[in-house]
Amino acid sequence: MCRAVENLVEKYGKQYEEIGEKRGTAREKKATALRMLNSRKYTLNEIADISGLSIEEIKILQTKLQR
Repeated sequence: MCRAVENLVEKYGKQYEEIGEKRGTAREKKATALRMLNSRKYTLNEIADISGLSIEEIKILQTKLQR
């Protein structure tokens, strides 16, 4: 029984770790794009290239900044 629990913890622990890494990466991409938008030095295409976000995602962030 104990080994079965260990296997579950190992399996699901790795899955949750991967989810956490993906969320952290997504947050950092958005933070990078927001810094670039705030600087007003970059085009949307440059922000997309550097941040890894799509143009659409950047436009959404830009709209939120303007509120």
